[in-house]
Amino acid sequence: MRGRTLGRRARPITPVARQVPDSCDNGLTMDDVRIGILGPLAVRDGSGRPVEISGPRLRALLIRLAVDAGRTLSAERLIDDLWAGAPPASAANALQALVSRLRGAGAHEAVESRPGGYRLAVDPGQVDAVTFERLLTGARAQRDPASRAEVRAAAASSLKAVSATALTAISMC
Repeated sequence: MRGRTLGRRARPITPVARQVPDSCDNGLTMDDVRIGILGPLAVRDGSGRPVEISGPRLRALLIRLAVDAGRTLSAERLIDDLWAGAPPASAANALQALVSRLRGAGAHEAVESRPGGYRLAVDPGQVDAVTFERLLTGARAQRDPASRAEVRAAAASSLKAVSATALTAISMC
């Protein structure tokens, strides 16, 4: 039995901060990614090419990070959100595997590890739902009907690719 290990000691897995390069030859950069979460998930690189994110839990991770783009979310929060309060026995490992798969799908530069969690390192304005919310809030704040209509039109034109539900909400403000 010389040279063989009978068992491995379990190591806790903690996300480790990493340096993120300014650009990458293969995948998304932080400045060019566009994420659509209103309607079906749509991710586009700087050239407008779609980036395939396959698997429901992987898409759910990206959507969850996109809702709070630019902010660090704790691993515990992500685990709770992704597994609806019923996480697998090795939830931290499962989350780390999902993050690795998301990075492998082309988002390696946009998903950062932070102490205790993860962050989608994109400007919140690169997420259609955030843009929509900002424009909708701006339209509601307008007191002048003409100004309100102008902001609503800007919101509609900037989000023409979103679902009919989102466009209906614009007309209700």
